[in-house]
Amino acid sequence: KLSQNRRGALIVVDLGSDLRPEDFLYSGTNIQAQLSTDLLINLFATDTPLHDGAVLVKGNKIISAGVILPLSRQGISRYGTRHLAALGITERFDRCICIVVSEETGTLSLANQGKLERPITSSRLQELLINLIGNQNSLGTGKTSLNKNASIHKSNSSDNIIGDVNEKESDKSEIFTNKKD
Repeated sequence: KLSQNRRGALIVVDLGSDLRPEDFLYSGTNIQAQLSTDLLINLFATDTPLHDGAVLVKGNKIISAGVILPLSRQGISRYGTRHLAALGITERFDRCICIVVSEETGTLSLANQGKLERPITSSRLQELLINLIGNQNSLGTGKTSLNKNASIHKSNSSDNIIGDVNEKESDKSEIFTNKKD
């Protein structure tokens, strides 16, 4: 939905970096809410004060919104601020990923370990998320924010956004692309 409506978005998914408020230029507004499609759509609505910052997701919770991320110095002339922010946080922390939805084009991108894959289709985003979360699950560390049984749910708990790699793959990126089975 975010992509189809060209609603700019920046979503940081903490996969075990244990990101802290001091890791950001501004830690944003504390949300501590169950992740849902409706909440993300509202947080990124252009007429709201938090829409220009990032949303920080850990496990099945939105931790904070309106987060200002450190910018990357690479590709300054090629990328906009959202993409530079996605690169910046993933350059500094290797156990987080950042999903970007371009406000201008609706194009999806994924930053991981200081590299940006763009543009990507909704099916490619699904594939990347499944692989990254699957790899995260296989690490077996105590600091893992997502494990094999954890999932991030939409408003309807039977539909997953990101989560258990055994769930239906087509539901994983629906929140960003509105792709249905």
